[in-house]
Amino acid sequence: MRGSLFIMTPVQKVITASEMRELDRRTTAECGIHSLLLMEAAARASVQQLTQHFACGIAGKSVLILCGRGNNGGDGAAVARQLALLGAHVSVALFASVEESQGDARTNFEIIRSLAELDDLSFTTCRTVEEWEQFQASQQDCDVIVDALFGTGLTRPLAGIHAAAVEFIEKQRGCLKVALDLPSGLDADRAEPIGPAVRADVTVTFTAPKPANVLPP
Repeated sequence: MRGSLFIMTPVQKVITASEMRELDRRTTAECGIHSLLLMEAAARASVQQLTQHFACGIAGKSVLILCGRGNNGGDGAAVARQLALLGAHVSVALFASVEESQGDARTNFEIIRSLAELDDLSFTTCRTVEEWEQFQASQQDCDVIVDALFGTGLTRPLAGIHAAAVEFIEKQRGCLKVALDLPSGLDADRAEPIGPAVRADVTVTFTAPKPANVLPP
């Protein structure tokens, strides 16, 4: 949301959500770059920006990553894997079952689920507000929260478990709040928030900023 620091690529043209989808489609169809590689590149860029905020490195830091079932959540799962490899203690909460996800996002969730045996990586699914509340109660204070709930596809106000997650993020103090591509709760093409939304300290937007990243409310 407004007041956040937005990390952008050198490309400063503002693009809409539909233009972003078309760019992704053409990159895959015309350039032959697999969409899973695009997700991996987005995660790598996010990790690079996140780690710059810790002078002593990310190793040993506690990171909580909240993932929706779509591609933004898939980005979050890829970020989780890369941070764990760097020595961070990573906890991932997927707000769905793995089976409810599709495509590249599901691939990354399945990888995270299989890696959850590692000491530095945990994976939980939360499908109801009650499950989310139980998960919250088990969590200790963290150094970083990564918002990977919704990206450019959101057009309706958040409700239920997702609104509860935004409220949880809002209440956290003393941690770095990082949003992937767009703070959850914003419509990518609108300046005004459409409902409860994450107020991120840092937003790592992919390819180019979206209208919601740059337009004043």
